[in-house]
Amino acid sequence: MRLFQLYYGNYEFRETASQASHLLKRTRLEPLTPYTITDPGKLMEQVHLAAKRGYSIQINQSVMGDISVAAPIIDEHGRAIAAVNISVPTTRWTTQRVEAELVQHVHVAATSISKSKFKRYAA
Repeated sequence: MRLFQLYYGNYEFRETASQASHLLKRTRLEPLTPYTITDPGKLMEQVHLAAKRGYSIQINQSVMGDISVAAPIIDEHGRAIAAVNISVPTTRWTTQRVEAELVQHVHVAATSISKSKFKRYAA
């Protein structure tokens, strides 16, 4: 679900919201852990939050004991085509620490790749 949140929560969210909603209707949402978001409404809330922030943080949603932060790589058309992701163990990290110490680096890496790969990308 992390990639879904980034692909459809990118900078042109208004255009992709209906695409995301359509994809959710066609997708079988199965939990990977007890914390995986499978409710389409809650998942769309996460998409909106990722669009607002420019990154996504998940805790125990894909892997138990994992906090993951990801930022989209944006192409020259403003579409998210990939993501940069860092995962850390919940035994040594908190969400607050991830936000304070890792989010900026993930975002800078994704923006750097976007700019170097897609010359017309505008941050």
